[in-house]
Amino acid sequence: MWAVTGDPLALPVAVAGGVLPDLDHALDYYHWYWRRDFRRVYLFLHSWELVVACYLLAALVPAPWSFALAAGYFTQLALDQFGYRVHWYTYLLAARLLLGFDADRVLPHGVSKGSYRSFTRLLPAGRARAEGWFRSRLDE
Repeated sequence: MWAVTGDPLALPVAVAGGVLPDLDHALDYYHWYWRRDFRRVYLFLHSWELVVACYLLAALVPAPWSFALAAGYFTQLALDQFGYRVHWYTYLLAARLLLGFDADRVLPHGVSKGSYRSFTRLLPAGRARAEGWFRSRLDE
């Protein structure tokens, strides 16, 4: 991004645009592991509609940071969409809303009860304890 835009601020903004959408996993993790309710998947920030909004923002506010934000967000969703092999509509907020956020209908194989591992792998310390807590929350 820095090389493309010539603005050093574009790099951290692009990284933020690619990382911040993952904050929405907190709501799903709360429902899945705290409340032990695996019936729904929300992922409010994993939304192609919001990617379009970012590009509209970049068109209305043509600045290196706005382009970087949109590019980072697009990259995050594209990698998730194709990397996880989900339905074509999984990352459409409107589709999830119409399906009642029903995990079995939104995700090809329902909720992966081991999805917490993507979080615990990032922990610099306490990984075993955190994984034990998550495992204790599963009904298996």
